[in-house]
Amino acid sequence: MPKKRKKFEEEEIVADLLPVMNVMFLMIPLLLAAMEYASFASINVSPPRFSAASAEKKPDDAPKEKPLNLKVLVLEDGF
Repeated sequence: MPKKRKKFEEEEIVADLLPVMNVMFLMIPLLLAAMEYASFASINVSPPRFSAASAEKKPDDAPKEKPLNLKVLVLEDGF
């Protein structure tokens, strides 16, 4: 008598991680190189200090600072 086959045979699924590892292997140097070209600037901001000493200062005593040369560029797409 022939063997009965099961209706649903389960196959073992093998995860092939090699393509994912190849993509990550290529993306790491790409992201590191992109960091060299993308530069972010920050401006340190501090809130004004309220004290009795600051109220007594004369405007002539304020240290002379260089003017801030700030350029703002707005492109057609809004950035």
